[in-house]
Amino acid sequence: MKERTMTADDAFESGELYLFHPTDPSCPASESLWGLFDKAAEGRLFLESSSSDLLCFDLWHPLPAEYRYGRLATRAELRDYAFALAAYEHRRVSYRCE
Repeated sequence: MKERTMTADDAFESGELYLFHPTDPSCPASESLWGLFDKAAEGRLFLESSSSDLLCFDLWHPLPAEYRYGRLATRAELRDYAFALAAYEHRRVSYRCE
């Protein structure tokens, strides 16, 4: 079966967590960008937040162009992401760190 590159036309749902990878269609959690999908516009995907290490997060940005593959996160991955994002927000607000 031929691998298929994702596009902005794929069925991504706003508010869902996806894992993205530039070369591996399985998008292994330890090597992927984790991103909370916002919208598709102008042929691009936009994320509410994202992280590649669950420590530092980028907010409100387009998915970088090098990411060709994506998959929906598992429930366990969603739990881990939500916890890590909440911890990041707490640190950022409490300690004024960026």
